[in-house]
Amino acid sequence: IKVLNAEGIIPEILTLSSRISENDIKSNYYSRNLKFNINEISKDFKMPFEWNILYFNHVVNRYLEKYDLIINKTVFIIN
Repeated sequence: IKVLNAEGIIPEILTLSSRISENDIKSNYYSRNLKFNINEISKDFKMPFEWNILYFNHVVNRYLEKYDLIINKTVFIIN
């Protein structure tokens, strides 16, 4: 995010509704100056983790055509 921001780009993060928040990202990267948008694309249903990945990939495909660059990263945040 910091590298993209340096180039004048404000990235959009696609996530399931309960997976990640702005504060999660900022606290994990120790930076309050990051600029990004979070787009919650679907409800996070209670299902096994591997199924969540498949579900997310299925749903996110509807959104990808509007982006010029896609970085696919699975992040695990343990509180």
